[in-house]
Amino acid sequence: MLTPTPSPLAYDVAVISILLACATTPEVAVPDPTDDRLAAPTSGLPDFADPLPDPSDPAAYEPTYYDETTVVGTVKLSTDEGAKSQPVTLSVEGGQDVLLAYHPTPEWSALEGKRVQLTGRPWRPSPYAAQITMLHFDATRIEVVAE
Repeated sequence: MLTPTPSPLAYDVAVISILLACATTPEVAVPDPTDDRLAAPTSGLPDFADPLPDPSDPAAYEPTYYDETTVVGTVKLSTDEGAKSQPVTLSVEGGQDVLLAYHPTPEWSALEGKRVQLTGRPWRPSPYAAQITMLHFDATRIEVVAE
């Protein structure tokens, strides 16, 4: 009995479609829901532990911006010299840390350890993007606050 042999063109089309599907499927790193950094905040900032968006939705790869707010806390710089990033964070009164910058700048270094009041917009990168897993903050106004 003869078995039909697929044409070389059909084989090429199948291989190309598989390769295209693999090339366009993003690698997804899902945050660990048990990570205590994702705990509900008490500072009035948005909750970072929102449900994950559908990865097939292109909007899932866009950052999420929140309303402008004012927070008070202490600026901290990473002391890990060998790390890929040396984040600058604000330890917000109320227990939640927010990311101010991935690397220290002279401006942030001058504020290290100081209590500051920041006005700006909290935002969260897409959970499918490379990131430091914490709420980010774009400061538009910075004031040093007396202890």
